[in-house]
Amino acid sequence: MKIKMKTNGLLLLIILTSIFSMFFSFVHISSLEKNTELHKSINTPLMIKSLTLQKDIIQIQQWLTDISATKAKPGFDDGFDEAETFYKDAKNIINELKDYGIEDKFINELRTSLDDYYKVGIDMANAYIEKGTDEGNTYMERFDPFSENIQQEVDILLDKANKDFEAGNQVIDKKLLQLKVISNVLFTILIVITIISMIIIRLYVVNKLSNLVKVFKNISEGESDLTSRINDNSRDEVGDISKYFNIFTERIQNIILLVKNMTYESNNMSEEVYEITQKLNKSVEQVSIATNDVAHETTMQSETARTIMSSIKENNDQISIGIESIKESEKSAMASNELTQKMIVTINDAVSQLKLITDDINIAKESITRLDSTATNIGNIVDIISNISSQTNLLALNASIESARAGEHGRGFSVVAEEIRKLAEESENATNKISVLIEQMQKETSESVNSMGLNIDNMVSQSKTIVRISEEIEETRKANLLSSQKVEEVSIVFSEVTKGMNKLSELFEMMLESVESTSASSEEVAASIEEQLYSIEKVTSKIEEMKNNANDLKSKVDEFIIE
Repeated sequence: MKIKMKTNGLLLLIILTSIFSMFFSFVHISSLEKNTELHKSINTPLMIKSLTLQKDIIQIQQWLTDISATKAKPGFDDGFDEAETFYKDAKNIINELKDYGIEDKFINELRTSLDDYYKVGIDMANAYIEKGTDEGNTYMERFDPFSENIQQEVDILLDKANKDFEAGNQVIDKKLLQLKVISNVLFTILIVITIISMIIIRLYVVNKLSNLVKVFKNISEGESDLTSRINDNSRDEVGDISKYFNIFTERIQNIILLVKNMTYESNNMSEEVYEITQKLNKSVEQVSIATNDVAHETTMQSETARTIMSSIKENNDQISIGIESIKESEKSAMASNELTQKMIVTINDAVSQLKLITDDINIAKESITRLDSTATNIGNIVDIISNISSQTNLLALNASIESARAGEHGRGFSVVAEEIRKLAEESENATNKISVLIEQMQKETSESVNSMGLNIDNMVSQSKTIVRISEEIEETRKANLLSSQKVEEVSIVFSEVTKGMNKLSELFEMMLESVESTSASSEEVAASIEEQLYSIEKVTSKIEEMKNNANDLKSKVDEFIIE
């Protein structure tokens, strides 16, 4: 499997896991927002309306009791107006209860009870003022059942509001817990997949590339060991690089071995040619003494020259083959370099995908932060409820004082005031519990935000690791390019050797023509001797030059280890 397919598969797995995580988080956050909005628009206002209704009923009784006790004396005659104000407010609240899911039957009963309660209370106060205490006490006994009835119905309303409020809190707590558990599980899975991906990339890419770099560096900067091979039979890009590198190295090794053998042969041939020219020089000097031997000697020289010419041509053919092999090796190196460049592009694409994943997690983090702001608003509403409870408690205390002032006839008010005080304490306890739940919800939301921040850091770390892998691949490409340059240098050396051989071939052709000319006519021996001596000197000079070139080539070839 190719590295590109492996990295794309791992990246796809991470993306799918992230999308799955964001989908579940979005679903639960949407559900939580819906429940929170319901809690905010229905349960909380119902609780506030119920407590306000209870307070208004208490205030009606309080003001009617005050004006009854003071006999509507100047300065204490505003009780009817105040009681009417709270009566109208209570009636408006009852009319609004339908908007919060209260049944029409219960609303009608509550409205009737309020009207009866208020009417009897007015009659009681008028009796105290106009007819005296005895008549007022009689109305007081009639008023108590209406008071108890309205209080019971308000208690029923408060109980329903309290249950709905508690149920709403429990639903929100449950949704928050589910969101936290699912987020932690999905984030844990994402972290595990990310870690496994990094390990796989390190095992299948980084370690292999490190081995390639070592081998390339050894050949380019170290011992130039052409016997080195990369043992990697995998079917990915690294395996392809290893395969082409081994083929390339084997060709270079064969070429260098061929050049080395040719160098030794050229040295031996140069020695032979040098000895031949020395013999030729001696024979030419003896031409004047033994003219009869000139033809025989020149014939031998001609045959030797032809043999040398044939060897030079064979060497030229072998050098041409070596140059073609070097060109093939250069093509293999270029293919390897292009493959490495494609790997760099693939890894850069992986870094871009990781950045997109990090942006998606930031969006989820902002959604949870908005949820924390909503929880803060609920806390403010709870504070309002707590203030109402405190005010109700204070009103209950005032009612107790007024009932004590009324004496025996105010005992019923005392009982009602005590019940109101208890309800106020229960409301305060409930609001305290709600405050604790909201603080816990804010804490868990903060933990979710921190967990997302940690995942973002892990994504950034993974992105840096992939960038580091890209840099190592770039080093591999540079090492491969350097190896290609070495091959080009060898090609240049071969070209120089070919030029030297061609020059040597031309000189031997000149010498052969000179020898044949000597064999054709002995009368021209004297003139030919001078030409031969001149040609021999040039051949000797070129042979020395060829020996020097061969030694230079030998020193370059000996830098490579081929066996």
